[in-house]
Amino acid sequence: MEKKIYIFIFLFLFLILNSTFIIAPGISGAVLERLFFEPGLDKTYIYSVNSNTIRPMDHYIDMNGDLCSYFTLSTDNLENLAPGEIRTFEAHMKLPQEFEPGEHRCYICATEAEGRTPEGMGSSIGTKVRVCAVIIIIAPYPGKKVEFSFNVDNVAKGENATFLFDVFNIGTEELDVGGVVDVFSKDIKVGKETKIFTLKTIGEHTVSGEKAFFNVTYNTSEMEIGEYLAKGTLHYDGLQEIKEKTFRVGELNIEILEFTEEVSQNKLNPINVKVKSKWNGDIKDVYASIDITHPEKNIIVASINTAPANLGPWEEKNLVAYWDTTGIEIGGYDVKVTLHYEDKITIKQGIIKVKEFALGPSISFTAILLFILIIVVLLLIILIISMMKRMQKQKRPIPIKKRKIKK
Repeated sequence: MEKKIYIFIFLFLFLILNSTFIIAPGISGAVLERLFFEPGLDKTYIYSVNSNTIRPMDHYIDMNGDLCSYFTLSTDNLENLAPGEIRTFEAHMKLPQEFEPGEHRCYICATEAEGRTPEGMGSSIGTKVRVCAVIIIIAPYPGKKVEFSFNVDNVAKGENATFLFDVFNIGTEELDVGGVVDVFSKDIKVGKETKIFTLKTIGEHTVSGEKAFFNVTYNTSEMEIGEYLAKGTLHYDGLQEIKEKTFRVGELNIEILEFTEEVSQNKLNPINVKVKSKWNGDIKDVYASIDITHPEKNIIVASINTAPANLGPWEEKNLVAYWDTTGIEIGGYDVKVTLHYEDKITIKQGIIKVKEFALGPSISFTAILLFILIIVVLLLIILIISMMKRMQKQKRPIPIKKRKIKK
């Protein structure tokens, strides 16, 4: 029995130390970029790939999408990428003079060459982890064409409701654009809608490839607490398009008090988002999404989420996400924190600084997990040995002393 236990412990340790954790390799650079078409645009993208395996492994580089025929890669294989190692490759884009109207994409991906299984057990049953960046080119449509969104956030009674139009001119002609907002009260019980007011925005002029942002506000002091429907109608040169958005007037609100403003380069950093409930009841499944953008290149370098949490009445709490800054340049980045709860959002924007990490090389998340697992295994071994000793003591026969009989 004792021999079998030691064999089991040995096999368990072997599997742990020779396996690869299911953590995707990291890719940094222009993770998501959306550009308007420019004839003959010539641009080179530089990407960094860092390995999150615990043994050297090849990483294949490939592309897919209709835009990829205008890209060339500097390599299709990062050979023998060591754990924690970072290597770069280039993707060169050269657009033609003319392009078919519409949205065109190229996904640039790094894929592990082997499945994530313990060594010697066969890579065919493992999962090859793959991460991608995407480049999007929007070619203009002939004539008049727009892409637009309409939004209004939930508001507390007495605050201003802001109805926002975000318009992108994706046609070849210049346009004069403007918006009309119709707001209806919703009687959910009988399914009726009653218009309560209409608002008009100030017009804007846009050229091909240009965006326009305009809004109109309304004070909700005279509105009843409840749910409303807003219909945003975009008018442009005799044409119109309509989008709808529901919103609430009430007292449900969570405030973002602060968030982490400094992190270290080449390190897995916790991003703390401190929030406070302004509601006198429980709010469930609250989480924050964090978008970090390069201020000059206007590209998103990281999009991370916190784990969901529940908030009690007037409770303050820290929500935590993690940002791996491996390969990220030192400097300031624009950060947008969006808090999601009860079909509502709260947004706070600011700057997060990436500073040099002066305490030596960073410890990868994989190494931390490995260390924790080793500690757990050691504790398990100690527990098993202790139990075995107790069992041996219980099974040991009690010696019987023989008494001498006097003759």
